Amino acid sequence: METVLIAGGTGLVGQALTNQLLSQGVHVILLTRSISSAKKKFSEHPLLEYAVWDPAKKSIDQTLFSRVQHIVNLAGAGVADKRWSDARKKEISE
Repeated sequence: METVLIAGGTGLVGQALTNQLLSQGVHVILLTRSISSAKKKFSEHPLLEYAVWDPAKKSIDQTLFSRVQHIVNLAGAGVADKRWSDARKKEISE
């Protein structure tokens, strides 16, 4: 069975991708800062798994990488979340 690791899976595109993959029988591991918040965005599904990842702390469970065939990174600052100040532009580009 294919397993996909998704960072940023709770955003608009991430939710759509996650639901599409699950409907195709793909095992999905969502990286999230808050499992409880992420679970509010998805129905229970036997192929959906959550893993904690805090980019600010730069730590992640390294064993996840040996379990997946594909990694999708959708994490980052949302481009429509806030006004585009100079500070926000810098945050988005980093």
